[in-house]
Amino acid sequence: MMMPLGIIPSGPKKTYDLMPFLKPFIDEINELSTKGMRVEKNGEVVYVGKVFILGITGDIPGIASLIYHQGHQAVYESKGMKGTHQLIASLPTFFNTVFFFADEFHLHKNISQLCYDLILPSKNLRFKCINSTDYSFDLNVSSRFFEKIDTYVKDSRQTIPTSFEGNWQRTKGHNRAVDWLDFLLYILPTIVIEHLKHKRTKYALMNLVYVVRLLYNGQFPNLM
Repeated sequence: MMMPLGIIPSGPKKTYDLMPFLKPFIDEINELSTKGMRVEKNGEVVYVGKVFILGITGDIPGIASLIYHQGHQAVYESKGMKGTHQLIASLPTFFNTVFFFADEFHLHKNISQLCYDLILPSKNLRFKCINSTDYSFDLNVSSRFFEKIDTYVKDSRQTIPTSFEGNWQRTKGHNRAVDWLDFLLYILPTIVIEHLKHKRTKYALMNLVYVVRLLYNGQFPNLM
């Protein structure tokens, strides 16, 4: 369950500094974590305890704003700020960057879009080494292969279960995160991977698909 504690007004322009809005909440949490809280009902004490924030999560742009970073594609901090704001660091449970939980859904969406860019000839030039003829994500296909994917996807729509969630079409341009995940979980392993030239690339991508599928099914393999 998620409980909204407040709404941050943006105005005509995006608010980049969230700390003035978060300060009242964090100050109250810091007080509850030291002095604790006492809940009574009909004159009887039903709960005594302390309150702590175990972590902060959000989408990637939101977390980037909290740590004063330009975004997941940037190298340097923004606005001359370095590290985590002192307000966040004042929390007794804060210890390092792991305090900011990963946004699993959008992280996998970005991975899916990256896989798409790696195999698409019009986008993968920036990944190739200069004067090298060996590229890990080369495909044994004709130039019209990606047009055929549209046909394969369209022809398969009549057999898709009604419980399927998503927009079943070839991922291209601007799509929702769930559509990019469809590409990673279904189109990539069933249509694309078999046409890759290198066996090691096929193996790596199938392992990626397998792990993401386990995560979204609520299953976590034992890695120990």
